[in-house]
Amino acid sequence: MVLKHENLFHVGVVVEDLDQGMAEFRESLGVSWRQPFFPSADVKTPHGRSTMKVGAVYTEHGPVHYELLQRIDSGLWQTCGLHHLGYWSNDVAGDTERLVKLGYVLEGMMMREDEVIGAYLLLNGSSRIELTPRSSSQRLLGK
Repeated sequence: MVLKHENLFHVGVVVEDLDQGMAEFRESLGVSWRQPFFPSADVKTPHGRSTMKVGAVYTEHGPVHYELLQRIDSGLWQTCGLHHLGYWSNDVAGDTERLVKLGYVLEGMMMREDEVIGAYLLLNGSSRIELTPRSSSQRLLGK
């Protein structure tokens, strides 16, 4: 088994405006937010490799967090709404390979030079998951 329920750590939602999305979630769900961050993501897809700047923010508390992602005009984050379930992985490249063998379709990999630092995969064309290195937990969630 590649995906374990106990490794689910966030639900990713793409929003049109990060500040407005944070306010709406705060008001409707009573959540508090960590500091937003705006990394440049080097993304490798079946169509090639590109760099995209994306805004993101996680809720303060879990165990399952919300992640809001700022919509961008092209690429992986262009459609607003529920986007993915995020899982910790101790081996993103290896787990990606195992999931592809189980029928998932690799949609994109986030890269740092030649190191895989995240992956998006689809099952049945609509259920998207994200694999994130467990080693990123301190940086992303302060844990």
